[in-house]
Amino acid sequence: TVGRGGTGYGVDLRLDTLPDVSRTHFKIRRDETGQFFIKDVSAFGTSVDGVPIPSSIEDSGARKLDRNREVALKKKARIGLANALVIEFEVLEP
Repeated sequence: TVGRGGTGYGVDLRLDTLPDVSRTHFKIRRDETGQFFIKDVSAFGTSVDGVPIPSSIEDSGARKLDRNREVALKKKARIGLANALVIEFEVLEP
């Protein structure tokens, strides 16, 4: 889990950056085969290699629902956070 964090917003990687980056911005998951997936849970969007990925969060008015939408990550990718910063992602082989 990556984002600005804060009280009530636990993240694994805390970013000290602009408020356009959400407190919880995106999540990365690795499955049993070693494939990585990214899920956008932000308010202002996430991109992979310059292409916006679909938000996993659906706002139904009274509450927000996580639809668990994920996108597979390549072994090397540039993850953009709300046009505020870019994180270089790379899978290192053992």
